[in-house]
Amino acid sequence: MNIAASFDQATQRWPERVIQILGDTQITYAAQRTRAAGLASALRAAGVTAGDRVACIVPNCLEFTDLFFACASIPCTLVPIDANLTAAEVAG
Repeated sequence: MNIAASFDQATQRWPERVIQILGDTQITYAAQRTRAAGLASALRAAGVTAGDRVACIVPNCLEFTDLFFACASIPCTLVPIDANLTAAEVAG
């Protein structure tokens, strides 16, 4: 079983259970699935397909999890880049 299938199974089993908390914000499995599905649709519309790599520079935030599950559902590879790196460090 892959991450996307495992997440779908958990969402079906516990749709109202909280999957993540950041400050005062709580996201349930069902809400996370909706958020990720919307982002996955946008990525597909932008031309992302199975096997592609999606690089992102995102700080630790709720949206990172959206992107993680969106990429898992396509499936494509998420390449997170530390938001604290300088431009020179990212360029390598």
